[in-house]
Amino acid sequence: MELGWIDFSKNERDKILGVLDSLTEQGTLDELGIAPIRDGFSDLFFPGTSTLQTRAKYFLLIPYACKDLEQSGITNAKLAYDKLYSIERDTALLLNKSNSEEKGIIGGSFVSRKQWIKRPPSMLYWAGLRKYGIFNGEYSVSEYLKAACALKIESDTLKKLGNRNDTEDTDDKDAGKERSYRFFNVPTYNSDWKENLTIHLTRAEALFLKEKIRIAVPDSLLTYLLNIKDEGEIKNIFNCNSFEALSALITDERLKADCEMAVGFSKFLYVLRVVYNLVVSDGRNQAANNEIDMLLPEFNKLSEIDIDAIFLRLNIQNDKLRKFIAETKIAMSNKDVLQLKLLVTERERNIKGTSRAKTMNAGMFDENKWFGGGYLDYRLSQVQQMLKDIFDGETANV
Repeated sequence: MELGWIDFSKNERDKILGVLDSLTEQGTLDELGIAPIRDGFSDLFFPGTSTLQTRAKYFLLIPYACKDLEQSGITNAKLAYDKLYSIERDTALLLNKSNSEEKGIIGGSFVSRKQWIKRPPSMLYWAGLRKYGIFNGEYSVSEYLKAACALKIESDTLKKLGNRNDTEDTDDKDAGKERSYRFFNVPTYNSDWKENLTIHLTRAEALFLKEKIRIAVPDSLLTYLLNIKDEGEIKNIFNCNSFEALSALITDERLKADCEMAVGFSKFLYVLRVVYNLVVSDGRNQAANNEIDMLLPEFNKLSEIDIDAIFLRLNIQNDKLRKFIAETKIAMSNKDVLQLKLLVTERERNIKGTSRAKTMNAGMFDENKWFGGGYLDYRLSQVQQMLKDIFDGETANV
């Protein structure tokens, strides 16, 4: 039986797509249902980010597009959404022309073929815009558009009332009061922002974004990295090819403890992912066989993760996930690969059902293909690009 959902509204559709995004790790399915831990650590270290974000510039481009929309005469929410969608598509086209050699232009390959994507940048960055206080409020994109349109209608009504020749003076007092509320407070906005458009941050944009992040999430690893000034240390951050390598550079005791906890869980999970590939390939995946032989002597050490500490630190309430981690922890400490296989198989079956679980159809897939990902990087690659954009922008001439 296929599962789906009834698309009642754009807002509900966005929520469902957001849930589906949370199940992916750079295109990798969460085969064993560990997303609450993976995303918990990712949000702890790098709040406001996601695996689908590409360049820091979008934290400014989206407010610019919305400010253009607010200044238009559109008062219908559906038309407003279509207009925002159109502005974002036009922006992608401009960026694709002026920055064709740059990576991370969202929808660039589609817009060049006169197509567009289902999830535009505004949807991918909206949570971050709210988290950093660049957008004022808790509205979703569709809720914001409805509110903006409602305020414009109210403004038009108040202006008409204010122009009446009567003895009431309250209308003049209230006329234009909606302008006192700003959805976006972006001092770098200019109506000509599309002129000479680039994916790179200007100096003013970089400083603005950096300060917003530092104020919004001062105790995060993201802010810790943004505060680094030594060029050698900054270079070392960009040279890290794993979260474990980054963890080794952290000197703050509180952050380092969290990083070491996350690294420990990543190594623990990697064993389960190796076992998963052994099961799916019916023991024929040579890479998985080589990895399990190498890891087996380290099982005792790798199983020493503190489950209670992890769930407490990340505020996770998931008894089934806790049970799975606890049982695999015991099996790993006993170096019982057969029991690990059984637990991994049961876990996927419980999550997906018998027909969709790959482990229930062992040997039916490409034995050389790797499923389920490797070590967790907790969005490090996305954050490295974000940091580079900000650091480069700080030294820009404009």
